[in-house]
Amino acid sequence: MQNLDVQWLTRPVGNPFVDTGGYVIELLWERGYSRDILKLIEHVANIYVRDWKAKLNSFFHNSTITQPAFKGERKIDETLKYYQSLLDDQENYVEGYCQITGRKTKLFPARAENSILAGSYGFTNFHSVFDIGARVSKEVLIRMFFVPLGSVAVGGRMAVVSSSVPEFTKIFVKKNLEENLKSAGSGGGIYKLPYSSVENALFYYADELLREQKDFDQEVSISLYHFSSYMQSPSLSIYRLPAKVFNFYRYANRKYPEEWRKFLHAHYKRGSKNKNAKYDSDRDKFILQQKKQIIEVDYDEYKTWRNEVLLNLLNDKSLLGFILEWIKSGNSFPWELTQYYSKNVLGMKQTTVNKIKQLAGYFVDLAQKEDRVKRYLNELSQARSAADLRSFLLKLVRANYLSGSSEPLITVEDYVNYLFADDIGWNEVRDLLLIAIYEKLHEKEIRVDIEDVEQEQLI
Repeated sequence: MQNLDVQWLTRPVGNPFVDTGGYVIELLWERGYSRDILKLIEHVANIYVRDWKAKLNSFFHNSTITQPAFKGERKIDETLKYYQSLLDDQENYVEGYCQITGRKTKLFPARAENSILAGSYGFTNFHSVFDIGARVSKEVLIRMFFVPLGSVAVGGRMAVVSSSVPEFTKIFVKKNLEENLKSAGSGGGIYKLPYSSVENALFYYADELLREQKDFDQEVSISLYHFSSYMQSPSLSIYRLPAKVFNFYRYANRKYPEEWRKFLHAHYKRGSKNKNAKYDSDRDKFILQQKKQIIEVDYDEYKTWRNEVLLNLLNDKSLLGFILEWIKSGNSFPWELTQYYSKNVLGMKQTTVNKIKQLAGYFVDLAQKEDRVKRYLNELSQARSAADLRSFLLKLVRANYLSGSSEPLITVEDYVNYLFADDIGWNEVRDLLLIAIYEKLHEKEIRVDIEDVEQEQLI
């Protein structure tokens, strides 16, 4: 390997595909496979051809593996011939800076047959200075060859997963590699995750990280690259789990595992066919009626359904509405977890959360005093605009003033900077206030069924 810079076969470079290939090489070496890169390529080529039946079209188009003109052993022979010529600098190259690693070296063309999503001769305008393709080092091209072993199939396409923390990316690649080697050993193809939803797949890797790493302080984001290099329909979709969302997800699973599990599991949805399935939190099952038959669905099955909570977390949509409905249905959800979510995911100020908590206490005391708990709750729940919410809060302010209180319920600073600030939505303030009110009602053991309350307005 005198013409090969071995350290660049495994060094992280920030490209998710190249890093995946590098970790596969590193993990295979750790398992005791040959450190001679050509022998390692031969071993992996045998997996691709004999176990996977050369079905790598989602990775490489018209490569030595996928080329229809090559049959059986010739696919492996042509693969070794190409990489031997690459190692010996027999392929056409130019001197320059690698577009992936940034180092000055000999550069070789990265195209559809030897790289992933690299384009082709027909799309020169996609590349630097109208070149015929990306130009990268031989180490990058070698790493690309190993990417399939670090990938999985999900939702009809391939996926690689990476993290902002390199050693965590290695954990994901290791998991995929293990599953793929196991599949190859039993004559199967590339490992297919049991999810049709890419969002579920991304949180599967978040769970895998939490299992592998019991305690860590790093800010962690996770990205899933969902792709196909198949020339008829090449595509790439990127799904990101931001650090703030992962931190909340980790906090929920570590601090309140039972409460979070029940809340999360209750929000799996099968679709219109079984939309009436009901979640039994005591047995962690979904119960559905099909004709005259009662069917119980275990977690191993319903975990493949789409989950509204996970979708909202990934799409930067609020969970407060889900939390509110969950609490209204008589379920437990810790205020500390709601508070953490509001501050660290929604970005609410601590002062805002504190003020809402204070307002909830005053609301319950006033409603009890006037025997109007249902009526007041109904009006707040019916707020459909910022103006409705402002009107309701101003009535509380007026009631506080008329009661002779020495302190204002809401100051101008509270109103402008914390309750109706530009960085939070009025509906999030309403939902968090309702959540805090229901928590206070639970504490005082006051039961309210607001669905039975007439749609009336306060005078």
